[in-house]
Amino acid sequence: MWHFFAVKGNILYSKTINELRCIPNGYIVCKSGKVEGVYETLPRDCGDIVIADYGDKLIIPGLIDIHTHAPQYSIRGLGMDLELIDWLNQNTFPEEAKYSDLEYAGRAYTIFAGGLQKSAITRACIFGTIHVEATDLLMDLLEESGLKCMVGKVNMDRNSPEANINLSSGIAPVRTFLDEKIPVGLGTDMAAGSSNSILKAMAGAIQVSKLRWRLADRNLKPLTVEETFYLGTKGGGAFFGKVGSFEEGYDFMRLL
Repeated sequence: MWHFFAVKGNILYSKTINELRCIPNGYIVCKSGKVEGVYETLPRDCGDIVIADYGDKLIIPGLIDIHTHAPQYSIRGLGMDLELIDWLNQNTFPEEAKYSDLEYAGRAYTIFAGGLQKSAITRACIFGTIHVEATDLLMDLLEESGLKCMVGKVNMDRNSPEANINLSSGIAPVRTFLDEKIPVGLGTDMAAGSSNSILKAMAGAIQVSKLRWRLADRNLKPLTVEETFYLGTKGGGAFFGKVGSFEEGYDFMRLL
């Protein structure tokens, strides 16, 4: 990996929750894995720098998933006609019990880690099961994948648009959270959510905020594209530190 380099392309990232910055044919200069700056033209003191030129491709920060369930990957999309408690009893709990078998856990978690590695997600908060050996194995597989993740036991902080729809769990008042300056990010919440796409979660967040505004509370205006892009990158990334943007000092993670 280069120590000091730049990437060139059509750059898009969040500066604030209401401001997207777009730099056509711009440059991101990086040093030791950190962003040094974003420029319309390359600075003179970078004359000998290595440049990865991606032409007309769009370059955005890596996406952040702050809530997903590794042991539920194999049952995603199943039982979506059920509400939460019935879905847990009929699908989730029987599946997660299988992870007492380390051989089964190894096969299943290998598939999960491979799917995550191929996705647009670069950081994630991942829930395992109560089985310590299986969870240790999951952490080893994620480390081998090159992804930086947090793995732990389930906490009741569900905030995925699709999962809430699928299991009739309600619509989070995200506008209120933002107005109160509560940190917010997006999660896929597989398997109540049917995929590991944070881009899909961005769209879903806008859709359900419109429903809440139209049907429940006209005082809470719907979310915007700028806001949901922020939540899926810099907002969720704040959990990991300076992650999810191309601002100076942030970890350099990019998607094409």
